[in-house]
Amino acid sequence: PIHKESLNFLRALKNVSKPTNLSIVKAYLEKSNRVVFSKKGRVLLLLDGTCSMSSLFTKAKGKVFEMFDRLGTVLEDVGIDEGVELCVAVYRNYNSDARLLLEKGPWCSNA
Repeated sequence: PIHKESLNFLRALKNVSKPTNLSIVKAYLEKSNRVVFSKKGRVLLLLDGTCSMSSLFTKAKGKVFEMFDRLGTVLEDVGIDEGVELCVAVYRNYNSDARLLLEKGPWCSNA
């Protein structure tokens, strides 16, 4: 069904000036872009752990707590009030061992 919906959308998009096609396009976009809002914030912090960035990597690690504090203030302002979860991931040089190219920790809460 998803494939058929996508094809209908593309056909309608080609001639969107027709009212029926416009309603098909609008309905598809609304359905495809539906967002479920949460009261909990999630942040993925992706760090460049390549050799050339080693000095900046150390500085970035030192800024995590400051970032978390600022993030809490911003999320509170927009009504996300059930806390924040943070996940830290690091990518490395392409010539690293395959298991080390991208490492990710668990989601951690500030609670």
